[in-house]
Amino acid sequence: MQRGRNDFASETIRPDIYLSNGGLNFFYAANHKKFSMRSAFAQQEQQIKSAGSFLLLSNFQFRNLLADSSIIAPIIDNEPNFSDLTGLKQMRFITLSLRPGYGYNFLSKTGRWFFSPSAFLGLGTGWYTSQSNAGFKTGLPIDAAFHARVFTGYNHPRWYISAFYAHDSNINIFKSSFVNLNTRSVGLNIGYRINSIGTKWL
Repeated sequence: MQRGRNDFASETIRPDIYLSNGGLNFFYAANHKKFSMRSAFAQQEQQIKSAGSFLLLSNFQFRNLLADSSIIAPIIDNEPNFSDLTGLKQMRFITLSLRPGYGYNFLSKTGRWFFSPSAFLGLGTGWYTSQSNAGFKTGLPIDAAFHARVFTGYNHPRWYISAFYAHDSNINIFKSSFVNLNTRSVGLNIGYRINSIGTKWL
C-alpha cells in the first residue's frame, strides 16, 4: 500500500499492509420504464432511445485494513494526536448505506453505441473494530460515501463490447478521527449472446 505525501511523511510503500474490500449493491431506477440499468451497466438489455433516471443505490460493504506495525506515520503516532488509535494496526468496517443518485444512457440513433455515466452520494452506518496500543475497540461509525461509474461501448443484439471506469470514496467517521478509503477500477467486457436479449422501447 502507498501512503500519499502530507506534512508529516514522505511518500512510502508499505508492503506489510493488507487491504480487503467487498460488498453488495442493489439498484432501483425511478424511471425504469424508459431507463434500463441492465443496458447501461451490464449490456443485458438494449435501450433504443437516450433517457435518464433518478437512482437509489443500497450498499452493504466490508472493509479490512491490516498491517504488521502501525499504519500511522511515526512522527505523529502519539496519544495527543490519535488517543486510543495510537499504534493502529487493524481497522475493520461493516457498513450499510443508502445513496441517491442519477444516471443517463446516451445512445446513438440505432441504440447500439452508448455512453452511460452515473453518480451516487449518501450516508450510512454499521460497525467497526480497531486494534491499537489500547487493544481492541468497537463502535458505530458514520459512513459518508460517493460512487461514480461510466460505461461506454457497442451493444449489438448478438454481442457487445464495453469499457468502464468506477470510483468509490468512503469516509468512515468515528470518535474524533476518520478513515478515507478511495478505490478505482477500469475494465473491458466482451461477450457473445446465445439467446437474443430484451429491448426497451421508449
